[in-house]
Amino acid sequence: MLNSTTNSSHPYRGINPALNFPTDHSRGAILGKGSEGIVECWTHKPSGILVAVKLIKHRDYLPREVQLLKDLPLHPSIIRFDVFYANIPTPKHDCLIFEHCASGDLLEFRKHMYNKNKAVFNEAFMWSIYHQLCAALAFLHEGIGAPHAEVWKPIVHRDIKAQNILISTLGNKTDHSSLIIKLADFGLAAFYEDKSKMADVWGTTYMWPPEQTWENRLATPAGDIWAIGNVMHELAHGFPSIVDWKVFAEAWRKKPGNLIPEGWSELRIKSFFCAKTPRRVLAINLESEKQPNDTRQKRACPRYSDELHECLMAALKINMSERATAGSLKRRVEEAHAAFMYEELRAENEKAEKEMGGYESDEEWDDYDYEYIVLYDS
Repeated sequence: MLNSTTNSSHPYRGINPALNFPTDHSRGAILGKGSEGIVECWTHKPSGILVAVKLIKHRDYLPREVQLLKDLPLHPSIIRFDVFYANIPTPKHDCLIFEHCASGDLLEFRKHMYNKNKAVFNEAFMWSIYHQLCAALAFLHEGIGAPHAEVWKPIVHRDIKAQNILISTLGNKTDHSSLIIKLADFGLAAFYEDKSKMADVWGTTYMWPPEQTWENRLATPAGDIWAIGNVMHELAHGFPSIVDWKVFAEAWRKKPGNLIPEGWSELRIKSFFCAKTPRRVLAINLESEKQPNDTRQKRACPRYSDELHECLMAALKINMSERATAGSLKRRVEEAHAAFMYEELRAENEKAEKEMGGYESDEEWDDYDYEYIVLYDS
């Protein structure tokens, strides 16, 4: 058994709900399935705390994910790993136990919001998501925010996508801009080396950057940067920063000599075409009538600020040498986000002052004043 946290540092006031598994636990619903295993929800019976249990096939060596996570310091935007058990809950299985994120993942949330309002997210929400993703990558790539960062070993995630961004809480704001997210699923992550080549079809090819191809699958920190930019592009436009792969596939098949090998599954064929499809980044600071058409477009992208657009484009440079590093992007987004929140607060104060100015008599003002203070202090 390997435990990456201790009771004294565990957030549940000395209770570690991952210990004594599965004797002290009851099994719940399936949370997700992937190539690396299945994730289930279990309840720690003594405390009632929920945990996420990732079940994988037993192997005679320590999984790379555990090797990476067992010594990883805690970070507010990274999923917390608690413990690894070999041959548990069955002799044929190993399991990793993580904190449970009750609000699901960003993909589920995006689909839910689409049904409500065509998934139009306001700027405050976009800044919040982007800021947290940048903080997570700056931590993984450069150790920013970690103790002893001077001896940090860079980590590449290699599979950043909406499904692997969990929502710890939606927060208390109606626009969900106070939500807290956690970057999760480190099954494909690795300590970065210059020749850290991905084997076979690992990861999610539509999230790959332009330089990562079917023939050259080199995964780099710059690819992670592109991936978080791609997540933001999906939130803004409703589709990733590539040409429609189905349209590309149809044109590709018509060219002489272009054949798909026999025996390929539908998933492998889709992965192939998503890797081959040219990347296409669309602006997010244009009025709807100026936005280019896309076959997947179901609604216009909201017109976001030039500042958010520029921060997003810094992650989505086609030339990887021009793409921002995690640390520089974090600083840039941090500053722009702070400026946005300042302007938002200033606008709220101006609006409140105008509303207060509508009260002409002192008596009317005195009656309103207390109500106003209670409302805004809460």
